[in-house]
Amino acid sequence: MNNKRKIEINKDNPIYYENICPNWYEASKDLVVIQESNQSDNLIFAQFFFLWSSFNALYNLAGESGTSEINRMEDLIDSLDNEDIYKFFEETENSCDYFIKERDLIKDMKRYLYKEEPLEKMDIDVIRKNYKENRNTKENFKNIIRIIYRVRNNLTHGSKEMRGDDILIIKKAIPILKSATRIIAKRVFDVSLS
Repeated sequence: MNNKRKIEINKDNPIYYENICPNWYEASKDLVVIQESNQSDNLIFAQFFFLWSSFNALYNLAGESGTSEINRMEDLIDSLDNEDIYKFFEETENSCDYFIKERDLIKDMKRYLYKEEPLEKMDIDVIRKNYKENRNTKENFKNIIRIIYRVRNNLTHGSKEMRGDDILIIKKAIPILKSATRIIAKRVFDVSLS
């Protein structure tokens, strides 16, 4: 029995997600100003969560009820055109290269904690090969978002601390979230974020 149905959005609702997205996005920018004046990395994790909340508001508007978060994110990426994909990888090349070329695949620590297999098996060698052959594809965009989703899950459910490699991971993830949120908000929902 299939209980899935297309999500119907009540645009009159005061907590309409299209309004939430820009609010969290702007709040993340405010944190950058505070962080730079402090010259500290203490707020980098908060900035990541603010940006994730902005991105989360977008994918909550996609797909069908009962659909996984990953599938909703992928549906949004499928809505993008080639120009959007190219722009994303141009803006985030350094961060994407870090996650795909320079480091081991981010482990899904939430699943590891419960001794379960990751929900989504990812083969970093296949991802690297596809990325090297043609970086600017929807599938590569999806792979990057899956990796950032693992970072988010590890922050929320697993193990990330404000030190060492974890700070670098978050610093590299932030430009990806910013660009993905801005591009998807504009293309899919006609919401401009600066």
